[in-house]
Amino acid sequence: MMRGDLLLLDGLISVLCLALLSSAHSQHIADEPCSVQILVPGLKGDAGEKGEKGAPGRPGRAGPPGDIGNPGLKGQKGLMGRHGKVGPIGLKGDKGDMGHAGPQGPNGDPGLPCECAPLRKMIGEMDILVSHLTNELKFIKNAVAGVKEMDSKIYLLVKEEKRYLDAEVYCQGRGGHLAMPKDEAANGVIASYISQAGLNRVFIGINDLDREGHFAYVDRSPMTTFNKWRGGEPNNAYEEEDCAEMVASGGWNDVACHITMYFVCEFDKDSVLSICLFFFSHFFQNHNSVGRMATRTPANKATDQPQFLHLNNLACEAAGGKVLFATDEWFASAQNLLKREPVEFKVDAFTQFGKLMDGWETRRKRIPGHDWCIVQLGVPGIVQGFDIDTSYFTGNYAPSVSIQAASLNQDEIPAFKPQGDRTGTAASEEEFKAAAKLHSECWEELVPVSQLKPGYVDTCHNYFSVNTQQRFTHIRLNMYPDGGIARLKVYGIGQRDWSVVSYNDHVDLVALTNGGVCVGYSDAHFGHPRNMIGLGRAINMGDGWETARRLDRPAILKVDHKGILQVPGSEWAVFKLGHPGVIRHIEIDTNHFKGNFPDSCKIEGCTLAPEEENEYISVKWKAEWKILLPPQKLKPHHRHFFSATSIELTEIVTHVRLIIAPDGGISRMRLWGFPRALSS
Repeated sequence: MMRGDLLLLDGLISVLCLALLSSAHSQHIADEPCSVQILVPGLKGDAGEKGEKGAPGRPGRAGPPGDIGNPGLKGQKGLMGRHGKVGPIGLKGDKGDMGHAGPQGPNGDPGLPCECAPLRKMIGEMDILVSHLTNELKFIKNAVAGVKEMDSKIYLLVKEEKRYLDAEVYCQGRGGHLAMPKDEAANGVIASYISQAGLNRVFIGINDLDREGHFAYVDRSPMTTFNKWRGGEPNNAYEEEDCAEMVASGGWNDVACHITMYFVCEFDKDSVLSICLFFFSHFFQNHNSVGRMATRTPANKATDQPQFLHLNNLACEAAGGKVLFATDEWFASAQNLLKREPVEFKVDAFTQFGKLMDGWETRRKRIPGHDWCIVQLGVPGIVQGFDIDTSYFTGNYAPSVSIQAASLNQDEIPAFKPQGDRTGTAASEEEFKAAAKLHSECWEELVPVSQLKPGYVDTCHNYFSVNTQQRFTHIRLNMYPDGGIARLKVYGIGQRDWSVVSYNDHVDLVALTNGGVCVGYSDAHFGHPRNMIGLGRAINMGDGWETARRLDRPAILKVDHKGILQVPGSEWAVFKLGHPGVIRHIEIDTNHFKGNFPDSCKIEGCTLAPEEENEYISVKWKAEWKILLPPQKLKPHHRHFFSATSIELTEIVTHVRLIIAPDGGISRMRLWGFPRALSS
């Protein structure tokens, strides 16, 4: 008990002492401002009243996408858009099926044999004449029956599809231009003309050919404030739309110049009467002159023509020939010299520089010197003769010419500007400097200065033979002093460098470019056999070999068990290969010959030395021939390929003879094989 009381008393004393110490310490701290006070938290108070609702928080992040909903209802069909512009030319379609054969016509009366070459030429001239007359009558009929007119203009819708530049030439040739709508009234008349004709679009006389993006009228007058470009036009789509069309609504689009469509010509009303009188008077004047030209007695028969005419024309543009340089081309471009087509004369063909002739014609020279041009041969080779044709150049032909030639490497030829149509131009100083680098005045002379004859039927062909075995690549034609020449034909044999050709190379041994040449034939009424070895595929029937119809055909035709006609006669053409060789593949192409292809063909071969060739030429090729390809049935307008399994002759040959029965036309012949050397 006493012990517990003592412990309790001791504790109270300790508490009291601690209280006194605490009070003293607090007083001490109060007296010292830098002292640290220790705050002891109080007891937890009562809960306060609920506060007011706070402001809205900021938006949260976007949640994941939801599931795809059901499709809505289909909307209504929209309005039809306006007609689009004419797109680029599409690919050529497949050939259609051949129609059923018609009933056989009655037999004609037997013809009479004759020397028809001069007569055929006269008939050809008359055909050209009739064609000119037909075209002019057609134009005048259209002009009378279907024109639209305003106070000072007459418009003619021409329903012949032509390219833009050809359409403008057509209009110019008749004294006008492509229609140039320069105000709302003119535009409306042309638009109604198009609409009433049931057409959608035609060419009009607006283009930016001179300066890209700056359209002007074809008479070079500028466009002012008036235009009828449709929305978004002109836009130069395909980066080649430099010409303009009008649609039936009267709006304009820019279009490509190379597409073809109908067009509208524009004429001054005051000049229409004089134009018609011009057509009639000039046409009939030409009719009389051509008639006289056609009926003049031919000076030379076909049998008197030089032998080199059956060779290849090495300068023809179809073989790659081109004019590099000409001193002057005021009336007509020198490139016309190399055309494949026969010479034409168009009565009404005029340009702003004068009468347009189908040939090379320079201006009347009024400065020192003479005119000349440089021609690069399409096929380098040995030249054996020239034909300088002055057809239709009667009062303006060149009085005399001379011809020089050279064999040049490609690195010796300076760069010349592309020639193209250079009518109304002359060579620039820069072009003269480039031509001077060739030193063409020093080239070998093949034809000395020689007189030419005027371009009448019996005098237009001026032939010059050449005796040389040198290979040439370029020709210089000099005319003294100026004038016109229709065609330049360089006859010879192509010469390839066979030293770089392997015996394993598969080449066309008869090709023009490889030195193949026609050395004889039975008939070439419509087309020469040499055309068959030309470049590429034929462009038409005239670019192939076609004979006259044989008069010995049986009245009733019969066939053998192979379906080949049994006829007594045939036609033939003989070719010398560019190099002796073994033929392993053959192609016979009747492209374009649809109603006049041969029924069948066969090919024979032989090996001849040069002296033997001359002997067989004199006896019409009655040689010892061996069958190369046995008779084969032919199809119209078709490429026929014959492999080694069809070829019977495996020997080396130098010459081949193509025989067709009974007659007809073939456009190309290819003889693929391996070059071989003849055994000595």
